[in-house]
Amino acid sequence: MKHALVFLLVSLLVSCATVLGSKLTYSPEVSRQSETDPGLFNDLVFSNDGVCGLDKRLYPKATTREIVKIRVRWGGGAMGMEEWTIDHGAEGKAVYTVSYYPTQGGGINYEIKGG
Repeated sequence: MKHALVFLLVSLLVSCATVLGSKLTYSPEVSRQSETDPGLFNDLVFSNDGVCGLDKRLYPKATTREIVKIRVRWGGGAMGMEEWTIDHGAEGKAVYTVSYYPTQGGGINYEIKGG
């Protein structure tokens, strides 16, 4: 009985963590819509100050998070701008504008607005 109760408690905690922190997903086709390099793309997807982090703060109860479209508004140079659309399923969609700025050291900073 004790083991069953512990198993039930652990199962509930895991399911709550999954719902509250639902993972941001995307297809390979969508990732190729971005003009960023793979390292910067991963930062935007997985870091707390990236698109996923902002989306989790703005939509904490979303159970689905999928990047369904990335539209390059202006790009091809050292600066650029993209619109990322995240589908939350029944909760609707959110659009984020990601602006890229060059650093003096040759890197790239970004700023995210919207939601």
